[in-house]
Amino acid sequence: MNIDRNELSGCLQWYREKENANGNFGFVLFDNTPGGAGYVRQLKDPAILASMLKEGFRVVSNCDCGGEAADTACYSCLCNYYNQKQHDILKRKYAIDFYLQFANTCNEEWSAIRNKEIYVRTVEESVENEAVNEVAATLERSVVKGHLQLLFGDDGQNQRTETVDEIWDNLLEDCRTHSERQIITEIWERNATNILKPYYQQSVEIVETEEKIYPDLIWKDKKVMLFLDENKISYEIAKKTGWYCYCTAETFDVDEFLGRIEV
Repeated sequence: MNIDRNELSGCLQWYREKENANGNFGFVLFDNTPGGAGYVRQLKDPAILASMLKEGFRVVSNCDCGGEAADTACYSCLCNYYNQKQHDILKRKYAIDFYLQFANTCNEEWSAIRNKEIYVRTVEESVENEAVNEVAATLERSVVKGHLQLLFGDDGQNQRTETVDEIWDNLLEDCRTHSERQIITEIWERNATNILKPYYQQSVEIVETEEKIYPDLIWKDKKVMLFLDENKISYEIAKKTGWYCYCTAETFDVDEFLGRIEV
C-alpha cells in the first residue's frame, strides 16, 4: 500500500466459532490516524489484501537469514525496532508457513519478485490494480544517481512516534566506541535545532544487485545515509548508490554533513 508501517495497527483476537467448539484467531486492524485515514477500508478490496499478502511472502521467502532452516529472523524480514524484545524467538519459517496457507504450491503468482525486469512486467500486467500502480510509481521515484533503484524496508523507527532528540539518543546508545560517540555528540550539539528528522535503522535494498544496506540514520529527501563503525560494510555498499554516505569509522567533514541535513 506504500504507507509507513505505523499508519496501521492491529492485534490478535481469540474467538469461539458458533458452529462448533473450535476457536480461532482474528486480525483486528485499525487506522492509527484519529478519525481514520481509510487504509483499513481499502483492505476490503480482495485484490489489495492479496497483494499485501504476496509482498509479505516475497520478503520472508527471499531473505536468507537462518539458512535453509529459516530458524531466525533479521531486520531485512521480520525484525524491527518495535518487536526487539521478541527478536530471540522470531523465526522466518513461521511466517513462510503462514503465507503458504494461501497457496497450495509456491507458483509463479506467489513466487518472490526480485529483479527489475520481473517487477516491471508484473506491474504492467496489473495496470487495473491502482495499488500496484502506486507501488510502480514509487519504484520509479526511487531511482538514484547511477540508475540504481532502492527499495526501503518497512522496519526502522517511525518518524511520527519519536522526536529528533529520542532518535539521536537511540543512536548514541548504539555507539560502541568512545570516538564514534564523540562524533555523534558533536553533530547533535552543534546543530540540533536545524537537523531534519531522520529514519532510524531502516533497511534498504539495491534492486539491481539485491544487496542489503543497513544505515543507522537515513534522510530520504536529502539522499543522505549515516553509518556507525559496526556497519562499515553496509557503508561501502551504499557508496555505489550515489547517495551522500558518511561513516563514523572514517573521517568526514562534519560541516558538510550538517549542511546536507539541515531543515
